[in-house]
Amino acid sequence: MRVVCPRWPVPVPDALVELARAASGTLVVEDGLVDGGVGSQLRDAVEDACLADGAGTVPRVARLGVPRRFLPTATREQLLADFGMDHEGICAAARRLVGQGAVPGESSVGRQS
Repeated sequence: MRVVCPRWPVPVPDALVELARAASGTLVVEDGLVDGGVGSQLRDAVEDACLADGAGTVPRVARLGVPRRFLPTATREQLLADFGMDHEGICAAARRLVGQGAVPGESSVGRQS
């Protein structure tokens, strides 16, 4: 397992794409909207690179972030927990990614693949 904190995530650096391609799966946790965020950009860049060179398998890029919807009033800590972005949620998402490779039908609103 490797933790990467890119200084400039957009446009997605080639080195970050190659790290994600070399991994069995990548989990992006972003403190912002999950739809259209850094994780979406990385997922698209990885897929484009794999398709461009004829790679048979596109590695999974899972995303955790804030859903695009009206948020209830709560503390930051509670919202992070609700979206799976607290310590327990991030660890659980990483375990699912490594153990299953896919998380079909993810039920938590902040968790998307």
